[in-house]
Amino acid sequence: MSSAAETQSNEFETSVVTESRIRLEKEVATSRQNVEKVVKPKSSSSSTEFIKPHLLNFISPVRFKRRLSTEDVESGSKSFKSKANSQISVNKSNLSESQSSKGGVERLVIDMLHLLRSKRHSDLVIYGREEKGIKVHQLMFEARCPRLLKEIVYETSASNERAVVALTCFSTAALKAFVSWVYGGSVEESAMKKNLSELRELELKFQVDVGTKDFEVQSSNEDSVIVSVLVLGVVHVS
Repeated sequence: MSSAAETQSNEFETSVVTESRIRLEKEVATSRQNVEKVVKPKSSSSSTEFIKPHLLNFISPVRFKRRLSTEDVESGSKSFKSKANSQISVNKSNLSESQSSKGGVERLVIDMLHLLRSKRHSDLVIYGREEKGIKVHQLMFEARCPRLLKEIVYETSASNERAVVALTCFSTAALKAFVSWVYGGSVEESAMKKNLSELRELELKFQVDVGTKDFEVQSSNEDSVIVSVLVLGVVHVS
């Protein structure tokens, strides 16, 4: 009886071990197939080089996916930072160029107005109603107001000949404001306000834009604001 029981016990243990080994082998095979599905490359020619076969048993599909995701995130982050830094550099470069260009224009305006005030190398005299001559340079008017040069007459004397433009229907103050626009690109607000009607006539005569329309619109808006404030003040007081 004892011998039969021992034999039966040994057979039971052997069957249990065999079943456990078979189940383990199936799990390993299933795990390997899952890993192969995850890491299998698109190109069949490089499949043997993508991952070594003896490592398949030691790689978890979940961990492998997580590692790829982390690498992608790090790569994307580096790429984004690189592009952002490049864009910042471009913006700084554009800003520097813009500031440099603006500074160059301002310097040019200052130099042109200095040339006007100095009267050096002037070759044209403009006369207004008061017959006070304004010495200017024909080259500036050739670039900015060429129609005025059609008004030139030449006065000759024993010593020399000079070019003259007589605009006696305009005041000297208005002509000075007009000339300052030719050299500097703008008219001072006080001069624009005092000589607005004459500057408008000069615009029409020589087909240029001194800025009278913009000044009128700005003045109209300011007047509207002032009226609105006064109305609101009266309403508040009452």
